[in-house]
Amino acid sequence: MAEEKKQDQGKKGGGLVGKLVSVLLIAIIGFAAFLMYKQSQRIGKGPWEWSGGDWSEFVRFAGTESKKTLDKAKGWIGNISGLKDKAASSQEGPVGDNVDPKAVAQYRQGSKELNDACVLWQDAQTLDDGPAKVKKYEQAKATFESAIAKLEAAREIDETVDPEIDAMIDAAEHYQEACADKLDQ
Repeated sequence: MAEEKKQDQGKKGGGLVGKLVSVLLIAIIGFAAFLMYKQSQRIGKGPWEWSGGDWSEFVRFAGTESKKTLDKAKGWIGNISGLKDKAASSQEGPVGDNVDPKAVAQYRQGSKELNDACVLWQDAQTLDDGPAKVKKYEQAKATFESAIAKLEAAREIDETVDPEIDAMIDAAEHYQEACADKLDQ
């Protein structure tokens, strides 16, 4: 009987931690697979054909790509105007070569909504505390969420749509979370 209790307690205690570890592991594997795909596109052969030098180059490439994405996102976090300008220019601007038209449509719609969300954020910053400010933050949060979903859909269809799409999504998620924080106050 005591042994059964120990087994049940072990299942309960490890459940949440186990799920978090699983999600983190899946995210890491997914990111690595994405980078391997990008590297394969760059060098023109699949990972199963890579030599030792190709693998070394992949490690350098993965580190560089991760740093670029993080740096770009950091640049837009705290600089809503820069993110707004990027979103505005992405609505009609060029995208990668030979990009799936469905990805382009999702990307441009997501960029438009991201621009709209940035405007709502900026408007909320200028208002005095009260119902109007809360409403602007609610609108901005919902618009950031919609923009993120469309940008992620575009990336899922064709990740070559924009080399900065990951940074755009990261920055949009930051502001969406900031809206939620403002609403919780």
